[in-house]
Amino acid sequence: MRRTLVVIMFLHLLCGGGCAVFNRDNTPALNFVEQHLIPKENPGRALSYPLVIPVGLTAATLDMFLFHPLSVTADAWHDTSDLLWDNMDWDRHYVTTSASIVPRVAAVPLVFTGDFLARSSFDISHGRGGSSTSKSSPEPERERKRTEAKKNLDMARQALAQQDLDTAIRLADEVVATGHYQYEAGVIKDVVLLKRHAPDALFAMPFNGRMFGDPLFVETYADLLANGSPAERMQLLAIFDRFYFAVGTTISIQGKNGTPLSFLMPALEKNLTDEDRAIRMKTMQALGKFQRSDKGVRALLEGVARGSDPVLATAAKSLLR
Repeated sequence: MRRTLVVIMFLHLLCGGGCAVFNRDNTPALNFVEQHLIPKENPGRALSYPLVIPVGLTAATLDMFLFHPLSVTADAWHDTSDLLWDNMDWDRHYVTTSASIVPRVAAVPLVFTGDFLARSSFDISHGRGGSSTSKSSPEPERERKRTEAKKNLDMARQALAQQDLDTAIRLADEVVATGHYQYEAGVIKDVVLLKRHAPDALFAMPFNGRMFGDPLFVETYADLLANGSPAERMQLLAIFDRFYFAVGTTISIQGKNGTPLSFLMPALEKNLTDEDRAIRMKTMQALGKFQRSDKGVRALLEGVARGSDPVLATAAKSLLR
């Protein structure tokens, strides 16, 4: 009876919703008609056909053009999100990812419409939490990986607190490989590099400045900037100069709130009085970007401009113009 109704509907409408209508999970209205309006035994079953066939045709039409499309709307949106917005690698490909925002936005209606029409017409399994008839849902596997990544992230943080740097960076790499907690794992890797006195490796990594929003990174960075070797401090100053725009957010270190710049100021002041003129020059160059927005920075540069070193004084005056 069910297939008879569907075949008649196809012939009547000269179109169809694909094989989706042959799956009972996709035809709630037709299921209701079949379960409640069709007698179980003959001759009542046969006598009901003149009434049931038009009703069933109407129910199947509603399933095809209303109920089933509505049921797959969320899945189509999740597919669109998975394809265009999930796993955007901001930490390693910041510029490329930023440049792809506009094309991704433009592609949203095209991808969503195509996915929606495909799911409305064909028997495609529900991707997120719905019933699956063609293949198993990927959601349990996704959640398993996320849970495993969170566990490894917590273990990496614990290892870092215990100064077990090898374990910390190994676990952080495993977290990055899952595609989850990219930023948090990146912080751990960068802190490990700082603790290993390897700012050259940090500078070589894909780095977008977001790490300056993490208190642990800023605290470790400030310590090495104040006490590292001249070569290490030059590399850290180069990173600071490159990502100066990222030091304006508010963070909290040891109960004190402030910007990364405010927490880095003692180390920067120390570098301004270093015996190495190259370090002092690089420090001034980095601070010069803040001389208009930060009174403390401007005061430091004014002090250098009044100093006895003619080269540094001239450079400071040029920054203050």
